[in-house]
Amino acid sequence: MKNPLEEHTHIGSGYLSRQGVENLSTYAYSGQDRSIMANYVMKHFWNWLIDHVVPRWIAPNLLTLSGLICVLLAHISVVYACPFNMQYCNTISSGTCIFAAIMIFLYQTADNLDGKQARKTGSASPLGEVFDHGGDSLVAPLFTVIMGTVFQLDVYMTFISLIMMMTLFYLAHWENYFTRALILRPIANPTEAQLWIISLLLITAWKGTQWWLMQVPLPIFGMVQWNHLLFYITCIGFVSNVGDHWYQVHKFFSSRQLSMRPAYLYLIPFLILVFCSSLWAYANPDVLIKTPRLFMAIVGMLFSYLAIRSIVQSVCKEPFLLYYNVLSLLVLFSLHSVIGAVFKPIVDEELIIQLYFVIVLVHTAYLVTTLVSEFCYYLDISPFKIKTQPTLPI
Repeated sequence: MKNPLEEHTHIGSGYLSRQGVENLSTYAYSGQDRSIMANYVMKHFWNWLIDHVVPRWIAPNLLTLSGLICVLLAHISVVYACPFNMQYCNTISSGTCIFAAIMIFLYQTADNLDGKQARKTGSASPLGEVFDHGGDSLVAPLFTVIMGTVFQLDVYMTFISLIMMMTLFYLAHWENYFTRALILRPIANPTEAQLWIISLLLITAWKGTQWWLMQVPLPIFGMVQWNHLLFYITCIGFVSNVGDHWYQVHKFFSSRQLSMRPAYLYLIPFLILVFCSSLWAYANPDVLIKTPRLFMAIVGMLFSYLAIRSIVQSVCKEPFLLYYNVLSLLVLFSLHSVIGAVFKPIVDEELIIQLYFVIVLVHTAYLVTTLVSEFCYYLDISPFKIKTQPTLPI
């Protein structure tokens, strides 16, 4: 590993602190996947692929990247089917649904093979964890947009679903930061969620997207659309999981007779993101009606930025930050939207959305590329090649 006291001259300013780089030498992944489907069904398929299909020369991060590309392709296929309107779109074919389901299945497979490949080849590293979980934070918002479009949710329900997804992801790493263990629950688990999405996409391919608008009778509630029922079930699961994450962190602090104040302070950047983006959408609903994909992409990338920073802080055992400069424009634009709702908008909101999308995209890309460069430099590894071990003389 490179000397952590060297200046960051090779990449400019950098994101890793000197103490964080020093802590990389003591890195050890701590986590547990308690998924029922992963442990009792899917792992046999994944183990067979690792043992008989995946060559040893394929780097784990290459598997991760290929999975991320699969989700992007699924998203592109849905956007292509509904280029102008993402709510109540009836132009999504069965082929699009099947293609999206296959791409998500391939993503799930690659996402579970990368860690196994790292252990198989002895190439596990802190970069692998950051690349894996950081990549998940990049594509997770795409899942929400795909589901909202295919399952015929209106843009408001889709946006609320996006907020719920981001919250659960962030709370999982919130818990991990303090307890030093990423515990994936038995049922509220990425594997179960992805298989559930795949199943619903295949049902949509069979029944058609309009099936989600059909109503089903429920006791007390009366007639409820299938997509609304799915949304309400998701909300119930969301509340349950938020309580579970809070309980685990509270138990950790209580067992050590410590105040929960640091844990609550950790959430400030995320709460700023949720509050300001929701305020923006409430003050000017047109951002969701006219430019829903761009607006949700902005929120999704900002979330990914915060998630990646929190993952790096956990891996490097660095202190968390209470604010990130990348949120400043979000605060400004949300206030502009409120002013525009009361008086006349100073700048056209659609233009703001378009420019802000480019700014956030560039900022997020810079974060990812810089972090990969830093980790590779200090760990003396390549992101997409397995470092060959020197052959000892006989």
